[in-house]
Amino acid sequence: MKLLQKIGVLLRSGRPPSTRPQEPKQDEPLPLSRPTPMEFGSLPLDPRYGWGIVLEPADKMVLLLNDFIEQLALEAYHNGEDFEFTREELEPRFLTFFDRLVEQGKLQRLADAPHKHGRSVVGPKRWIGAQQIRIKRLVDWWRLQDAPDIEAKLL
Repeated sequence: MKLLQKIGVLLRSGRPPSTRPQEPKQDEPLPLSRPTPMEFGSLPLDPRYGWGIVLEPADKMVLLLNDFIEQLALEAYHNGEDFEFTREELEPRFLTFFDRLVEQGKLQRLADAPHKHGRSVVGPKRWIGAQQIRIKRLVDWWRLQDAPDIEAKLL
């Protein structure tokens, strides 16, 4: 069902649209609005939660990371329906991306955040898992719309 058809069904139902972002359940359709990497709120985008890496300014880092995740989603979309990045593929790509932003002077790396019990708050495995969900949600949305709404950028 196309977006305009979905909107028409919603309007005819008389129910006001929800403004709360919600995770779609297994067999539920995707939300009516485009998902963004920043909306998936169960785990912040900030790499300090995965590795303890502190990058400033934080607001700029989140925007740059949002764009990077969208580019990864675009790559996944173009690699076919069955394609998904593995954690082993994503970890070096994220770490290289962070290093490149610092080298280019776009961000400054501060002292790493203190670790609890020898590890960061959630650890790389869980942090990357959250990014995989962000990527998948965006790819699924594009498949529903029959095309991505962004173009490839060099980040």
